[in-house]
Amino acid sequence: MQSGSTAPGSAGTESAGLEAAGLDTDGQTDSALAVVGQADGSSVAEFGGAASAPEPMVVVDAGEHFVGRTLRRRQDSQQLALRQRLAEEQRRLAEARAKLVAARSPSPSDGLDPAGRRGAVTSARDGVQRADRRVSRIATKLASVAAAMNALAAPAQGHVTAASSSTSPGSGSASGKASQAFASLVADDQIDPPTLSVMSDAAGALLYDWTVVADASHYTLYVDLEPEVDTVTGTPFPTEDTALLIDNVPPGTTVYAMVTATVAEVETRGSNEVRIVTPTTPAAPQGFQAQATNSASVILSWQSADDVDHYRIFWSETPGVLPWTGNLIGSVTSPHTHAGLAPGRTYHYIVVGVNELGLGEPSEELAVTVLEPTTQGNEGSPLGVNLHAITYWSPEWVFKDVFKQSKPWYPQEANSGAWDTDFPLNLTADGYPILGTNPAGNPEAAGTLMFRDLDGHYPSGEYICLYDGVGEVELGMDATVVSSQPGRIVCRVDDPSDSGIFLKIRTTPNPSNPVRNIRLFHSQWENSYLTEPFHPAFLARIAAFKMIRFMDWQRTNHNDFLMDWEDRARASFQTQASPERGVALEHMIQLSNTLGADPWFCMPHLATDDYVVQFAIQCRNQLRPDLQIYIEHSNEVWNGAFGQAQYALQTGKARGLSDNDFQAQLRYHSQRSVQIFEIFEQVFGGTDRLVRVLGSQSDNPWVGTTVMDWDDAYQHADALAVAPYWDGGLTGNIGVLNMSMSQIMDILADDIDETRSISEQNAANAAARGLTLIAYEGGQHLTPKPQYVDNPAMAQKFIEINRHPGMYDLYVRDLEHWADVGGGMYAIFSSMSVYSKWGSWGIMEYEDQDPATAPKYQACLQFIADQASVN
Repeated sequence: MQSGSTAPGSAGTESAGLEAAGLDTDGQTDSALAVVGQADGSSVAEFGGAASAPEPMVVVDAGEHFVGRTLRRRQDSQQLALRQRLAEEQRRLAEARAKLVAARSPSPSDGLDPAGRRGAVTSARDGVQRADRRVSRIATKLASVAAAMNALAAPAQGHVTAASSSTSPGSGSASGKASQAFASLVADDQIDPPTLSVMSDAAGALLYDWTVVADASHYTLYVDLEPEVDTVTGTPFPTEDTALLIDNVPPGTTVYAMVTATVAEVETRGSNEVRIVTPTTPAAPQGFQAQATNSASVILSWQSADDVDHYRIFWSETPGVLPWTGNLIGSVTSPHTHAGLAPGRTYHYIVVGVNELGLGEPSEELAVTVLEPTTQGNEGSPLGVNLHAITYWSPEWVFKDVFKQSKPWYPQEANSGAWDTDFPLNLTADGYPILGTNPAGNPEAAGTLMFRDLDGHYPSGEYICLYDGVGEVELGMDATVVSSQPGRIVCRVDDPSDSGIFLKIRTTPNPSNPVRNIRLFHSQWENSYLTEPFHPAFLARIAAFKMIRFMDWQRTNHNDFLMDWEDRARASFQTQASPERGVALEHMIQLSNTLGADPWFCMPHLATDDYVVQFAIQCRNQLRPDLQIYIEHSNEVWNGAFGQAQYALQTGKARGLSDNDFQAQLRYHSQRSVQIFEIFEQVFGGTDRLVRVLGSQSDNPWVGTTVMDWDDAYQHADALAVAPYWDGGLTGNIGVLNMSMSQIMDILADDIDETRSISEQNAANAAARGLTLIAYEGGQHLTPKPQYVDNPAMAQKFIEINRHPGMYDLYVRDLEHWADVGGGMYAIFSSMSVYSKWGSWGIMEYEDQDPATAPKYQACLQFIADQASVN
């Protein structure tokens, strides 16, 4: 684009209205474009403030001739071209997937260090995602063309209005008498295409101009709403000029274009492709949360957007906050702490994004009551707890909004009973489907599940489903719809079963406004699911534990996905049950703040330093200042059964940390742990709020001394963590089926006593280096060995043992031994789980279980009470 001097444009009416209301637009009242030029460099007109189009110019009305009509009037040749492109892109996708597999399979010959390995994996993963998007996009276009073929006639022609009869310099004579030599040059691809540029103004007008091609009779601008524009998929606009203005393009529309020249009736290849997004004021901020603290303040956070310069918070002590009625907190970023508030009072908040066009849409309004200073019920508790992973089949009712625990979408079909087509869905950034036609040519749908396989252990009654956007939403299985209107469905669950609740999205009438932000909650929580998101039964059950370990919420084990900060889970995502991302840090911090419990975080083994930095910053900014943070490198890096252990072994060997595989593995864990600790220390300005944890194997004290002593790692740590499980050797003994419960309890008690002596040695090793021995997990470990895992009698026997009242005495015995040897914080594994052949890990089985029938849970509460009286 060649241009002359710039000049200010006029302010829009929206900005003027904001100024009249006392809300400035930060001085950004100039047009996005001022003056544009013709191909010869001469100025033509003001663009943006001018009342009419630049002249000479061809003007296209996008509202009438472009937007929404980019896939029209295709011919058989167009279908063939798209099929060929689809086959080529599918081949590229297969190659990209092969590269990703190779990148994830370290080889000594490739010479990559861990940083290089992470870069190779990231690059390969991005390649797969790009190729997958291209395949999906072309397949969708092909299906749309096929459906529209019979209804459409001749090829599309650009409808243009000539603003002037003059032609731009160098556009070629009207007679079109180009020589045969020129025709040959074009045919042989020796004539360069024009070079295309584009600019936009605040009103949504797009100005395209391009360089002159000698002896061109005319040019054709091809425009599309998808990238990789060509003469098959783009909408053509022929013109003799070297500039074209498309106006009335809706705000926020992404437009792609390229241009060709025609010389001697032969069309050149396409120019460079240009992309532009018409300006818009910011959308309503997503993921807005407000957390009260015990320090007369509220922590406000939301998901930041790229098109926002800064944010403004408006607040009031009465509901119905608006930008022109609320108190202003200006020019802030997320998170922001609103301090100096009155304990016990309720405050109402909205947040609004601001860019050069002015104020955007406000967020939903949140109300939060500032807490009175209280003494936490878990103060001095010696026990922590590992939380069960959030899944659609988890028995824990973590959130009032149960959609946060929904399964990631099944790709389905709108008009068939296909449960999972295995075709990739086109998802928004927050994980909501934009439905179209799948590669099989059938209309897509997307389904998900909640409360599945729980034998009906979830609340019956009336549920409310809310959603934004437009589309057909269906609820089923245990749920029966009572009433339905756009954005709100009321249903009933009268007889909860193993089926759970099913939700399906059948249509996306408007891809720019798909069904999203789905919420599903029991009707009793309608006024509190946003401000008090956690289910009260869940909170009450774990309130006595002083520490919460989030290892399974973070999807720590075998995770080769979490590497960069942008890969993390977001609070606005469709679900917090992603098998790759897990739960958003915002939720983990909010739960810790609510309970006054110290969080224990496990840093992903592939996490970059930037990931660790950003994680630490968010903890520093949002976690209550009276809480400590337990920080650990991954989980059980000593355990060869886990992917993180294999990575540590390979990396340790590659770095020459030892000739012995296991020692190299442990030394890498030690080394990376210290690096993570140092990042947290820098962010927090010291170690006062940190518990720096080195992980070890309980049954092998040598592991702990190796980890602590490598490069004097113990000097940078606070605790050595082990998992003092016990099983009495029964998991591989088929003879257990013939044992009485009394015999089994005696065997387990003996094993607990033996575990005590090992813990005593681990505690002494830690104390000799100035560290405290803590337990990252612990309790019974009665899971059948692999050779017996499919033996139903063995599985049932272990379930009966876990439910037996004798478990109460065993747990109390184990915990008292731990205290006797000087053990510190002990994180029970785990909070809750459905008992099966895979283990009976939970200290309770279901949220609606009578706690009196849970001997392991009762033992934990008793030990907490006993230690409180001793202390």
